[in-house]
Amino acid sequence: MLGLVRSCSAHLDPEVRALWRAHVCGLCLALRDTAGQPARAFTNTDAALLSALVEAQQSRPAAQRTAGPCALRRMRGAQVIAPAELGVRLGSTAALTLASAKVGDRAAEREEGLCGSGGAGRGTVGLLRWTERRLRRGATADPDVAEAAHVSEALAGLAEQARIESGSTDLAAITAPTATAVGAMFSASATLAGRPENEEALGELGRAYGEFAHLADAVQDLDRDRARGDYNPLDATGTTVDRAVERLQALRDIVIDRLGRVELRDDRLVRPLLLTAMATVLVAQGVSPEKISLEKKDQPPRKHGKKKRKDAARKSNDRDDCCDSDCCDGDCCCGDGCCCDCS
Repeated sequence: MLGLVRSCSAHLDPEVRALWRAHVCGLCLALRDTAGQPARAFTNTDAALLSALVEAQQSRPAAQRTAGPCALRRMRGAQVIAPAELGVRLGSTAALTLASAKVGDRAAEREEGLCGSGGAGRGTVGLLRWTERRLRRGATADPDVAEAAHVSEALAGLAEQARIESGSTDLAAITAPTATAVGAMFSASATLAGRPENEEALGELGRAYGEFAHLADAVQDLDRDRARGDYNPLDATGTTVDRAVERLQALRDIVIDRLGRVELRDDRLVRPLLLTAMATVLVAQGVSPEKISLEKKDQPPRKHGKKKRKDAARKSNDRDDCCDSDCCDGDCCCGDGCCCDCS
C-alpha cells in the first residue's frame, strides 16, 4: 500500500510474529477471493497493518482458519485470519483502493507530461486505465467496508493527484490526497471494530502516516527522479531534504501522540510495526537512532525491550519465517542491521 512497514518480524515475540503472519496470509487469501488470483500481487504489509489494527481494537481476537500449503511459506500450511473478519476485509479494500489509485496516477502522469522517462503512448495509457478500472471494482466489492472507509471519496481525491502536482507549489496540497485517503482507512478501522471513541485519533494518526509515506517516498526517490527527469514534490515545491526530514520527524511525533490516545485491547503487534516503520525511514536519512524513541517521552518504558524480543525470536523454531531479502541485505526494520541471524 505505502511501502513503509517491513516484512521482517524478528523483533517480535514468537507468538506475535505468528499473529503477524496470520494477518499477512489472511490478506493475501482475501485479495484472491475478492478480485481473483492476480490480485494477490497487491498483498502488502501496510494493508496487513490495518487488518491488525482492527483486531487490536476488538474485544476478542480475530477468528482464524487453516490455510493450505503455499510456496511463500515453503509449502507449509498455516493459521490465517478468516476471510469473514473485518480486519482482512478492510486490508483487502485498502490494498485495492491504493493500487487502483497508483495505477491511475501513472496514467495521469503520462497524460500530464510529468513522467520524463516514459512516453504518453495511447496503448500504455489505455492499459493502465483498464487496470485501474478493474482494481476499482475490486476496491468497492465489499460495500459495507468501502462505505466505512470512504473509498469513493478517496479514489476521487487521489485521481486529482497528477492535476495538483502539475500546478501546485504547496507541499501540503500535494500530499493531501494521500493523507486524506489513509486517514479515512485508519478511522474506518475504529468504525469496523465498534470503537467510535477511537475514530478521531486514528483519523489524525492516519493522515500523519499518509503524509509521512508520501513525503518519505519523495525523499528516497529524489536522486532517481532527477536522473530520469521525472516529477518530484521536493523539487517542484523548492523543499530541501533537510526541511523534509524535519517534517517527517514532526509527523512521527504526531503518530506517537495519537497512538497514545487510542484504546487498544492488545498493542503488541500494531505499535512496533507502525513506529519502527517510520523510524527506519528516519535512520536512513541520517537521523541518530538515539533521537528516535518508540514511546512518548512522558510514558514509562514498555515491559519488553528490543533485545529480549530479538533473543526470543532467535530461539523460535520458525526463525526462517522472519527472513527476507531486505533483512538479509542488512536493511532490517529494527534499524541495526540483520536481526535474523541468517548467516
